[in-house]
This record gives sequence, structure tokens and C-alpha cells, in this order.
Amino acid sequence: MNINKINLNLLKVFAALMRDLNVSAAAQSFNLTQPAISNSLQQLRALTIMIHERVTKH
Repeated sequence: MNINKINLNLLKVFAALMRDLNVSAAAQSFNLTQPAISNSLQQLRALTIMIHERVTKH
């Protein structure tokens, strides 16, 4: 994942997941399927790992 090509809509998904604490409920709030939200969650995890690696290098 390239940090310069991050989809900022992932932040909206993250906020919905934190609000609802439920993938299916978050999906419903965006009129998306549960697998679509799960895919976004996977992208968020990859982003978190990438940020952690960058921070720990410096």
C-alpha cells in the first residue's frame, strides 16, 4: 500500500466501526455489504502496519 494513495473514505469506515462496534451495522450505515466493510478493515490494518513500520524506523 502506497501511503500517498490512501483512500480517505477508510477513515469514515473506521469511525463507523468504532461507533457501531459491529461490521454488519457499519456496512448498513453505508449501504454496503459486510464483505466490503471487511475489505476496508483489511486495508486499515495494512495501513496501520505500514505507519508503525515508518515510525519505528525513525
